[in-house]
Formats: sequence, C-alpha cells, structure tokens
Amino acid sequence: MAGTWIIMKHDLPRSPEVKRITRTTGADSVAVTVGRLFLVWTWADIHSDDGVVAAELEDIDDEADCDGFGQAMVDAGWLEIHDGTVVFPDFGDHNGQTAKTRAKAFLRQQRARRASCHASVTVERDNVTVDRDNVTVDRDQTEQNRTLQNKTKKKKSAAGAACPPPIEYSAEFESWWKSYPTRPGASRGSKTQSHAEWVKLTPEQRTQLVKATNNLAKSDTFPKDAQRFLRPERGDRGGDPVWVGWIDLEPSRGLSRKNDRNTYGQDEASIADLLARMKNKTKPTGVHHAI
Repeated sequence: MAGTWIIMKHDLPRSPEVKRITRTTGADSVAVTVGRLFLVWTWADIHSDDGVVAAELEDIDDEADCDGFGQAMVDAGWLEIHDGTVVFPDFGDHNGQTAKTRAKAFLRQQRARRASCHASVTVERDNVTVDRDNVTVDRDQTEQNRTLQNKTKKKKSAAGAACPPPIEYSAEFESWWKSYPTRPGASRGSKTQSHAEWVKLTPEQRTQLVKATNNLAKSDTFPKDAQRFLRPERGDRGGDPVWVGWIDLEPSRGLSRKNDRNTYGQDEASIADLLARMKNKTKPTGVHHAI
C-alpha cells in the first residue's frame, strides 16, 4: 500500500480537463467531478506504486460510480488503456511514495518559513515598522542610513583617489620667489598661483620681471601678494600685469610711491614726471593716470 493520502492541486476544479469531464459525463457541477476523481485516484494510489493497475475502464466507472467516467478521463489525457491495464500518466508527480516524500519536505519548509517570518506590521503615515523577533526596522531610518552610507562611500572614494603630484619649481622661479619682498609679518602670497602665472611668461619677460621685482624691493611700497603682482590690476581685463609698470623705474628707497594702486604710462613724459615727483616729492602734473 502506497499510503493513506494523495496530492490534489488547489486549482483542480478550474482546470480545463475537469470542466471537459464534467460536460462529457453530464455531472451537475465540477465539484461532483472532483469528488469522483478523488475516488479514482485514491483507488489507484492504494493498488499501484507506479500508476499502472491491472483493470478495465469499467473498473474506473465503478470506482467513480459514473458510467463513461473512465473514457472521459482517457479523452482528457488523464488515463490510458494498454492490454488489460489502466495507466495513470505522470502518476509519480502527485502519487506514490516518492511524490509524498517530496510533498512532506515541502510542507515542512513552508511551516519553517512561517515560523521564522511571523511578523506584526504597523503602518503609520509613511513609516512601516516591522517587528520580527523583536527587531524593529523603520523605513525612513533605513533610507537615512542608506544615504549616509552612500555619502561615506563617496568621501572614502575621494580621499582614496590619487593625489596630484607635487609641483616641481625650477631654480629660476625659486630664486625669483625668494627675492619677492613681503610686508612685515606677512607671506608672499600663493606660491602655486604665482608659479601658474610664471610659466606663462617667456624667458625675456622673466628677465624683465626680475628687474621689476628688484625695483619694487628697493621702494618702500607695500607690495601686493606675488600672484597679484604678476597679474593685471583687478578690473583691468586685457591690460598689462602690475609688474610691467615697474620695469623701467629705479626709485630710491624712501622716494617711491607709498602704494602701488596707481599705474603710470611707459612713455617718456610719464616716466620723467614720476621720477621728478619721486625726487622732489611734487604733486603730479597731470600726466599721472589713476585707475
């Protein structure tokens, strides 16, 4: 004896085969047909382990208590007749000891999942709290944690990126940088930005810059930061850099401008006027141009 129970699908009453057998046999409803199938299949399960039973179609009709039921099962593809035996196709999928062992294992797994996944769910506005074995998960908090993790990953990625190689300053630039005058207690400005301006100059311009820097150092002018000395005055787009105004000036200490906010033309009259003012400390004659 194979067992005392059989496997039947939940959707059996809605299957096309059941509806066909119901119409063929003239049953009052599919429920009647399902009941008759249950009687036939339990009979086969008792008398066979492989779905082959030494019987005739009349035996099927007797078990179902319905004339023509066996032939209706044959027409539906659920029964075959072979030389004095009836064969139930795919019998091992639903009946027999192997099928029942699989079914028991499946049921055990379902019960285990239900036991481990018992949960009480509380919905409050946009938050969902799930209590699973006394573990509470808040959807909003989880989203915040995920956002924080993403930000942390980005920071780590940025920090782990390869740092740019240090700038290698030429000896010529280093010499000029050290010669640039500073205000008492102040720095020379940004060495990196100054170097960026320095590399734009031609060798001839660098020579002129050194001369302009020496003139600035001899004066009592409060110097700009080095990078600003190398650029045009603020707002003077397209104009000459500040240092150009110091190329041809040779002021004596104490006689130069007190600041370098003014720009002087490089024509002979402008230079002569500036030198005269520096020597005699006179007021400008009108040749002086202020920005």
